[in-house]
Amino acid sequence: MTTEERRSDKTFSGWPDPTEPMLNEVVQQPLPRRAGVWGKNASFAHPAEREVSRILDFFGLRWSYEPTAFLLRSHPDGRPAEMMTPDFYLPDLDVYLEVTTMRQSLVSRKNRKARLLREHYPGVRLKLLYRADYQRLVGLYRGVLGQGTHDLTLTMFLSPDSISSAVMDITTRVLARCERSLTLTDRLPMLVVSNRGALPLLHDCLRQLRACGMDLQSCELSFTVSGSTSRVTPIRSRTLPAPGQPVILLETLVSTGMHLAHVQRWLAKRGVVILDTIALCARNGSSLMGSRANYVAFEAPNHVLAGYGLQLQSELAKRPDIVTVSAPAFDPVINLLTGS
Repeated sequence: MTTEERRSDKTFSGWPDPTEPMLNEVVQQPLPRRAGVWGKNASFAHPAEREVSRILDFFGLRWSYEPTAFLLRSHPDGRPAEMMTPDFYLPDLDVYLEVTTMRQSLVSRKNRKARLLREHYPGVRLKLLYRADYQRLVGLYRGVLGQGTHDLTLTMFLSPDSISSAVMDITTRVLARCERSLTLTDRLPMLVVSNRGALPLLHDCLRQLRACGMDLQSCELSFTVSGSTSRVTPIRSRTLPAPGQPVILLETLVSTGMHLAHVQRWLAKRGVVILDTIALCARNGSSLMGSRANYVAFEAPNHVLAGYGLQLQSELAKRPDIVTVSAPAFDPVINLLTGS
């Protein structure tokens, strides 16, 4: 939250009274807290923050997003000149977490702010999560998933019957788009998926379409982005969609929308006509790129999801349903989040 946004935030009561003592005595006052967002409905500024929140949920660690604004420096009249609002507060560990995975110039600025915060609020525990720490946290999360399901807590999100019903609705929508495509281009659309997690959805849709007498071509793309360079290769398909080819994008889960935005941009540059983008699940309000599916069957929670193609761990990905996954936090995770 910017300084201007905080000035307009009527719920924020952390500004010091101009008649109160200056910065060196502010630390004696109650910490400038405001109502944080606990575990849901947070509007994240960076995809890394959303991923961290999901991993915290996975390990059962409660979190609040930007709950506290710390005064670091004041103007002579007492108005705030500089503040720091850490990304997360973890009440179970009593530690603030600031995700720092961006370019070095911003890292240096955050290091300076963190030093000031520790000087002025010595009783506050603050952990800067650098890029290496973030990658290690992701590695710990993936390591737990890779060890099997015996220590995981699985909670039903979508049953096989719910998925089957949604696939029928999606198939009906695809059939309607086929009629429109024939009217506009005299060509049937191609079904396109951009990750392996969407293959079960693709295969079930193709099966339903064949039962309705409609046999469509399909293409699975391997889509990777490195910096500003996009690399797309066809998998299990001899050709990529040609210029002018109408396509329907299928996704099992849309989260931040970044991957979807890259796929849509690449297809548009190639001259492909995107008739529709259909998602089985999407996380409401999580889009950071403005790219959303035109049709979403289910709103997904901000938790780790597995099943029906989702998840790196094959035992989970092969499930016919979709479940939320969590695991108890263990010492390496706690040490990483609380270490200085």
